[in-house]
Amino acid sequence: MKRLEQRLAELPARLRAPLAEDQLEHLDVALGAAFPPALRAWLATAGPGSHVDLDTHRLRLDTAPAWAGGRGEWYRDDTSILDARYWLSEVAPDAVPFAFDGVGNTLFLRREGDDATVWFHDHERQAAVQVGESFIAWTHAQLDGDVADPSRAHVVLCTWHLPEDPGDVDAIASVLREAVGADVAEQREHHGYPTISYRVGESRVSASRSATGSGPALCSVFMAHQTTEAGNALFKRVDEIVRSQWPKAKIEREVI
Repeated sequence: MKRLEQRLAELPARLRAPLAEDQLEHLDVALGAAFPPALRAWLATAGPGSHVDLDTHRLRLDTAPAWAGGRGEWYRDDTSILDARYWLSEVAPDAVPFAFDGVGNTLFLRREGDDATVWFHDHERQAAVQVGESFIAWTHAQLDGDVADPSRAHVVLCTWHLPEDPGDVDAIASVLREAVGADVAEQREHHGYPTISYRVGESRVSASRSATGSGPALCSVFMAHQTTEAGNALFKRVDEIVRSQWPKAKIEREVI
């Protein structure tokens, strides 16, 4: 545990997105003795959102092939963790969830001293299976990959927020098809929004449109790519085509 704390303290700024101190204190009180110290140390330094994209091999729990769609995300705040824990309470009352896949499946921890075992919960079968012996060992593997080689390609998540309503999600996807040069699309829901995605090498480009409800639809294009020559070239093509169609689109970029 001390070695992990030392390595986390040496994290470069580009890999830091810590959970706010008041949220950590809330988890201390709400979880009590169930809160694994290793998870707390990770959330206080690397933070939620780091190294979670299975599509680009950022979360290497290779013993959990059931992870739906290959995409995992950290719970981003204390409330999300505690809400997920409530829904898991019948299956695993000692669970501390830390990541999910967007379709109901969850990764959670069970504390073992300062460490924790890692578990996968399948919401359809309402069953949990252990997929990792040590959360600390997993974090060391992540640090070995991301810190030891600072020149290594990183994954960037880009989101273009579209100011106008371009129509249904198919209308947005038809614009992307030209940029990515791919005809095979994957249709799914992302956080409840209809989404169409194209896979190009190690990159994924997607179009999403919220349900209209009583207000205007929220439309966006998002892309996860590695900072390789091919990934950067694809980003440039997507950026050019999006801006040509929606000149007022606002872009956000985040290293994940």
